[in-house]
Amino acid sequence: MIKSKNLAIVLSVFFLLSFVSESFAQRTSSRSSRSTRNQDRTAEKLGFKDKLAYDLHLGSINFSNSGFFLSGKIGAGYKVIDRLSFGPGLKFFYQYINFDQRINPGLEDISEFTFGPYGFARFRIADQFYAKAEYTSFRIKNADNLNFPSVGIGYCSGFGKWKYGIEVLIPTTNQARDSYTILEYTFSFLYNL
Repeated sequence: MIKSKNLAIVLSVFFLLSFVSESFAQRTSSRSSRSTRNQDRTAEKLGFKDKLAYDLHLGSINFSNSGFFLSGKIGAGYKVIDRLSFGPGLKFFYQYINFDQRINPGLEDISEFTFGPYGFARFRIADQFYAKAEYTSFRIKNADNLNFPSVGIGYCSGFGKWKYGIEVLIPTTNQARDSYTILEYTFSFLYNL
């Protein structure tokens, strides 16, 4: 009899613990599913400001004996979906070329600052990588307008809304590669990528 009483107590305690843990698990899963539903509703309710992304780029820095080259751009995009954004921006480049008069007598040094608008589409492949396409329009001094598309990739890292990284774009036309650059690389500071 004593053994059956102990067995009954052990089984009762086991049953009670099983019941409590099962009810706790159900309660936790219902809370998590409710919080998931609330997060989904919050994502649907994102306002216009929450879907804006801002870019600041500085790069293509080139120092040499004969000159200096620097480019940069700022932009603002709108996230159509979480991974895809479109937007306009302003791009600039500055170049200074110093001609050695011993080699090129009579040639004057060139100092040129050029800027123009650009539009972009960016698709975030993963949290840290994205693909980007741009269309740029520059007005080059003593030349026609320079309009060209570029394609490339970017890498970013950071915490929260701010990210930093590098972006590499390749102009797709010969005229752009001759007048602007063969490879545009920039150090990027991105907000709300």
